[in-house]
Parts: sequence; C-alpha cells; structure tokens
Amino acid sequence: MTPPRPFRRVLLHAAVLCVVLVAATVWAYRDIVTHEFLLFDDNEYVTEHPMIRRGLGSEAVVYVFTQPHHATWHPLTGLSHLLDVTLFGLSAPAHLAVNLAWHCANAALLFMLWWRLVGIWTVALWIAAAFALHPLHVESVAWVSERKDVLSTFFALAAIHTYVTWVRQPRELWWVATAVFFALGLLAKPMVVTLPLLLLLIDFWPLQRVPQTGSAWVRWWPLVREKTLLWVFALGAGVVTLAVQSARGAVEPLAASPVSYRLANALVAYALYLRDTVWPLGLAVFYPRGPLGWAEILVAAGLLAGISTVAWKTRRQAPWALVGWLWYLVCIAPVSGLLQAGDQARADRFTYLALTGIFLWAGGEARRWAAQRPFRVAIAGLAAVAVVAGWAMLTDFHLRHWKNTETLFRRALAVTRDNHVAHANLGAYLLRQGRTAEALVHLHEAVRLRPFDPLARLNLGVAAASQGNWEEAIQHYRSLLAVRPDHVSGNFNLALALLQVGQRSEARARLEAALRVDPQHAKARVVLGDLLQENEELEQAVHSYRQALAADPDLLPAHVQLARALERAGKIDEALEHYREATRLAPSDPRTWFNLAAALHDAGRTGPAREAFLQARAVAERTGDREVAERARQALGEP
Repeated sequence: MTPPRPFRRVLLHAAVLCVVLVAATVWAYRDIVTHEFLLFDDNEYVTEHPMIRRGLGSEAVVYVFTQPHHATWHPLTGLSHLLDVTLFGLSAPAHLAVNLAWHCANAALLFMLWWRLVGIWTVALWIAAAFALHPLHVESVAWVSERKDVLSTFFALAAIHTYVTWVRQPRELWWVATAVFFALGLLAKPMVVTLPLLLLLIDFWPLQRVPQTGSAWVRWWPLVREKTLLWVFALGAGVVTLAVQSARGAVEPLAASPVSYRLANALVAYALYLRDTVWPLGLAVFYPRGPLGWAEILVAAGLLAGISTVAWKTRRQAPWALVGWLWYLVCIAPVSGLLQAGDQARADRFTYLALTGIFLWAGGEARRWAAQRPFRVAIAGLAAVAVVAGWAMLTDFHLRHWKNTETLFRRALAVTRDNHVAHANLGAYLLRQGRTAEALVHLHEAVRLRPFDPLARLNLGVAAASQGNWEEAIQHYRSLLAVRPDHVSGNFNLALALLQVGQRSEARARLEAALRVDPQHAKARVVLGDLLQENEELEQAVHSYRQALAADPDLLPAHVQLARALERAGKIDEALEHYREATRLAPSDPRTWFNLAAALHDAGRTGPAREAFLQARAVAERTGDREVAERARQALGEP
C-alpha cells in the first residue's frame, strides 16, 4: 500500500535530517581513521587476547558466551570484536570506524525516538545532534574497548522504540521485541540495566500513561508490574555482573573506602559531569580519586538538591524537566561509585546515554521559551546551532588526544593532578617502545603517588628484568603481590624471574597461583610444562602444553615444547605435526625448520629430513643465523 503523501514527506524529511546528522558526526570524527589500538584495555580486549585474535569460529563463539572477558561478561561485545577481526584483521582504523558507525546509528535512533515521542523535529534534532557531537562521548567512540557502550546503547534505544510502538499498538510481537532488544543490550554491557526505569519515566511523560488520580501505588503499580520480565532480566544481569567482577577482583571491598566517601564522590561526580557538559575542556581518559573537601561536597550536594527541587516543582507545566533530570540520575546510578569497580573517580563514558536527559531538558525549555514567537525561535535556533558547532570543534580537538597511548596519557597528565594511572600506563607504553629511561621516570612517579600501584610495580619489575637485575625485579613483583596476591601477571612474571635465579620450586607455585585465577593463561601453561618436563613428568607436561594450545592455538612455544615432549615420549608422528605447525607459524625462524628436520632425521625419514635441513639452511643464511646455518650444513654433509 502506498503511504499517504504527508507521511511520505515526513519520512523524506526524517531521512534528510538523519543524513545531515550522520554527515556532521563523521566529519567531527574524521581523524579517527589515523588512530592506533591503545595499550589500555585494547590489548586485553582485542590485540593480545588469544581467542579474540582468532576471529569468528565455533570455539571463539563458545568462549565469549561462557567466559568472562576482562572482569565482565558481555558476550555480544565479544562477538562484535570477533567479527571485526574476521573482517578487518587487527586494523585499528577499521575497528574504530565500526564504533563510529554504531555511534551514528545511535544518533539517528535517538532523533527518531524523540521525534516520535514529542512530535517536534527541532527538539529531537537538538537532542540527537548534542548526543552525536558532544566531547564527553569521544571516549565511547574513539576507544575500541568501549564498543560495549555504543553497542549496548543501540539495543537499548531499539528496545525503547519497540516499547513505544507496543504502547501505541499493543501487540505481543512488539513486547517480545522490547524484551529481546533489552536482553541484547545487557549482553553487550550490563550498564543498560536501568532501562525499565527509563521506560517508567517516558510512561510519565510524554506517553502520559500514569493516571492523574489515586494513590501513588494505584497509579504506578500496573506500569511497574507489566515490566516484570524486564525487571527479571535486569536483576539477572546485575547478579551476574557483580559475581564476575567480584571473582576477578574488580569490585573494591567496602573496607577499602567507606560508604561516606563513596557517597560524597558520587555527589561530586554528578556535579562535575554537569560542568563538563556545559564546559567540556579538561577531559581525560582517567580521573583519579582523591580527598574531597567539605566545601566541594556541600556545593555539589546543594547544586543537585537545587536542580532536583526545580525539576519537581515544574513537573506539571514542564514535565520534560523532571523526566530529563531523572533520566540523567538513573543512567549514571549503576556506575556512580557506590559499588566501586575500578579506581576512577568518574569517567566520561558513563555519560554516554545519560546526557540525553540533560539535552531533553534544555531542548524542552528552549522550545517553551520560544513558544511561537518568531524572533525567539530564531534566537533559540541560532543558539542551538552555535552550541552544537562549538561542541563539534571541541570533539575534533579532544579526539586528537586519543590517537595513541602516549598522546592519550600525556593529555591526562596535563589536565589532572596526581594521576598515578596515567603515569603507570604511559610508563608501560614507553617501556614497550624501548624508551626505558623515560618509562622509569613515569613508573617511579606512579609508585610515589600509589606505592602499590599494580601496573607500575609490574612494569618496574619488567624493566629490571630486561636489564638482567633479577633480584630487583623479584622485589617489585613481591611488592605487587603483597597487596594483590591473586594478580595473574604478577605471579607469572615473578615465576619467570625466580627461574632465572634457580628457585624452581617457588616458581612452580607462582605459576599454579596464576593459573588458579586465570586457567586460560597459555604462557603460564607452557612454562609450567617446561618445569614438568625437566622433572621427567612427561605426561603432565604434555597435558599442560595441550591446555596452553586450547587457550591459544597459535602460541609458537607451546607447539615447539609439546613436540619435544611428545618426541621424548615416543609419539613421533604427533610430535612431527607440532613441529610442522611451528614452521607454519614462524616460517622465517630457521630454528623451527631445524627442529623439524632433526625430528624427521631421528625418525628415519631421510628424504623429508633433507628437504627440511635445506630449508633451515636457506632461512638461516637469509636471516644471518650462522649457528643454525652451520649445523644444517653439517647435517647435510656439506663442507
């Protein structure tokens, strides 16, 4: 059936505005295609994660749905990363372009949602444009690890769309779609757990489903009860998230910081988000927690109380004020810090969906102020364009600091004080770049600010180990483990250092400690297998190597060591398979070819052995490995 002409005009109007909105967003984020993966979560989420690096496959899909990923269970986000790796490999610009595509889709969904809800395209466009171009949202787009933000928000907005349709056309299909989209949002990031509360807010306004008479219980209970399935989903997601984060040590115990401090920090954070909404200049990837003065706390509490009072008192003549304000408060509540996960005082990414409420309030007030007065309409329109354009330019400016790890954390150090996380991460990055002297400056500063900072202590140990100072490295690792005894990398690195000084018994205990926390730690499995093989425990060693390969099928040392163990156990054919796999993984390493050749020779397969020795010699001569070249020539009987 052909839609009526007015409806077709509306669709065309909406399509044109969405194209303009997306084009403006892409322009603001145009430099994202020159960015790199960060040595801050991106390595653990994607670039160094053995399962994600494999791309889509049955084992990888099962893994993301059954295992926590970086102290959080968000299988849909893991699936998204797997798809990206399959399509684009480890190309940071491509992964970031996907983030941007989701962000653009969210902006379009937000525009269509508020146009449907309030029926005023100018207000809807303001909300969507402010969302798309505000600098506080750069973190969610320019950080590959925050795929979970843009992905979960997409499904949350889709759920709200289908809910609105269900309210207006009460068919079971739309309710089922709402529940499915909500579930998908939770599987991407459990922060959207507040969605049922947001639906209650739009029930109040603009859907106006709350009766005007009767007690609060009588008016609200039917609306609460109809969302029972959504409450169940939200509760389940909350329980799973808390359990996973607690098991991985991501949730700070109450003894670490009192409830009074957490409440004060939450009040200040709410106020600072508002300041950064209006004046987003000193943004950083990490804001350290610190002491809070009474004046700071009282000003924040007074500001929030004052705004809440205004929103409540104007709820009848300006219901968008109360809805927008509560939307903001509710969205941030799960990450307000009352249940502290991580060491941040606040984070820009926490505002991704929350600021919609503030933009709604501002748009509604501007619309009321203009109120069919052409002169005021023009002023409001110009002001909105000017504000959004200013935010877009600041987004472009802030985006440049996300280009790589060094620019990101140098920016954080420039706009924050006593930022131990920025010093530690910048030091870790510089150490990987071989800039050890520069790295040590930042690592020591991180330790000065936070004596037991895990990342700083770990990398100070790595720096000492790289210089052969094993006792100093051991001291740093022990300092780390004194505070975080279950720290996986701390235990693993300490085991490596202990092996260097001959303390094999304790090294084995440390490897086992690491594997108790992270059974998928493939490198720890290999080193443990080496110790078992030294002790002639071949069967256990083979098992350990197989577990390593189950976690990371492309781990070269696991194939080489498993092949040696199998060869010693008399399982020649299986050993040869792993020697061949090693040559596939490292075709430019002459030692992998020599190992294969020697194993073939010992197995009496002279023809294939000779071919492998010839290959080993050729690769050795090409790479300048004289030792392997000479040994290959001797094996071939050449002078």
